[in-house]
Formats: sequence, C-alpha cells, structure tokens
Amino acid sequence: MIPTKYLSKMGIYEVECQGTKVKAILVDHEDFLDAKIVEFKTSLQNQGCPVVGIDFKVNYCDKKVELVILCGQNHCLLIKVPKIHSYPLSLDGVLADRNLCFVGTGIPDKLPGLTLGSENWVSDAGQPRSFYMSEIVEVCDLAAKVLKKPKLCKCGLAELDTEVRINSTVASIASSWSPSPVTDSKVMEEKASLPEMIKCIPDWKAVAFSDEDIKYAIYDACTCCFIGYKMLELVDATN
Repeated sequence: MIPTKYLSKMGIYEVECQGTKVKAILVDHEDFLDAKIVEFKTSLQNQGCPVVGIDFKVNYCDKKVELVILCGQNHCLLIKVPKIHSYPLSLDGVLADRNLCFVGTGIPDKLPGLTLGSENWVSDAGQPRSFYMSEIVEVCDLAAKVLKKPKLCKCGLAELDTEVRINSTVASIASSWSPSPVTDSKVMEEKASLPEMIKCIPDWKAVAFSDEDIKYAIYDACTCCFIGYKMLELVDATN
C-alpha cells in the first residue's frame, strides 16, 4: 500500500491544450478526492468566466463510466470512478452550482444505458447519479445561438473550434484566454495529430497514463470549455 501523503502527489500532469498549459489532476484514491475537488473549484473562481467543460470516458465493453472529466481554463480534474468507492458529496457542490455553466459535446449519445463504475455511486434513492445531465449545455448549440449560425449545431468540435477562434478575433475581444491566429486547417491538424500521439484510444481501465493519454483524455472537455468561455465573452461584449 502506498501511503496517502505520496499518493496525493501522484497523478499530476502538465499538458498543453488550446495553447494553454493545463494542470491535469488524476484522482484514483478517495482519501484525497475532496481536497482535489476544492482545489478545482478554487481554480474556477480565479478564471473569471464560470465555464466548465465536462466529458466521460467509457469502457464500452461493460457500458461503465471509467473517467469523469471536468475542465476549467487551466485546471482539469479526472476522477477514476471505479477507484472511488463512495460517491463524493463534495462533487455535488460543483455539479449543482447554478453559477457554473457546464458544456460538453455529444453527452446524451455517450451516456444512455451507461452506469457509473462503482455500485456505490448512487443517489439517496438508490438510483445511479445523473450528473445533472439536464444542466449540461451542448457546446455546438451554444455557439449556434450566440453566433446566430444554425449550421453550427451539426458541425464537429474541430470545425466549431475554428469558427469560434475566427469570430473571437474579428470581435477583438480583450481576454485572458486569447486565441492565437489560426487558419481553418490548423485546428484540424491539431485534432488529426491526436492519433499520431497514440495509435489507439487509451485503455481507460489502465493503472497508469502517459502525458499523451491525458492530453487525449481532456481534449474534448478542454476544447468545450474554451469555446464556452469565448461564447459567453461574446455575449458580455454585445450587451
């Protein structure tokens, strides 16, 4: 058994996503999960715009969620569900926060019929935790509404990323998270390069992950956070 004081210092990654260095914390032990959740929530308070990208990594063989991923502007939390035997009530404090905007992509398609990896992750009524699915905003729909472009509802995440960067640059928004100039191909190349980092999707049930695995894991949630952040900035700038 590894002493908790050492475990709490493991699972810390620093990767780059959306041109920003992101601190990614993988939590696979419940003894320090509450502290990591508090740390994540504190980082949200410091980022200015309360947007959280959310994603789930699933073992499709048994339809169980292996990872719950929450991403802020420069801080990501990855919770290894099967290793957390009791549902962390501190997580409810984040998920139920009405001041936060949770954005994701394709979440309804990922979760129907799925169960959480631990049988103890149930509500007081004995039902699987819903993760407040009704509160998660589809990032494509958000962008379509803000930019008044219905076609964005059906576009892919990489295409949407490019569209958002272009519109943010045109609007000349002063931001602490400013997109670098891009061509239509740059974001597509970034997404296309992911399979080059790892030749196949990581085994989310694995004991350990590489930096490349973690970058792959957080890519969608981080990108959703970036897009949501820019969209709410545009709303603020026009009102």
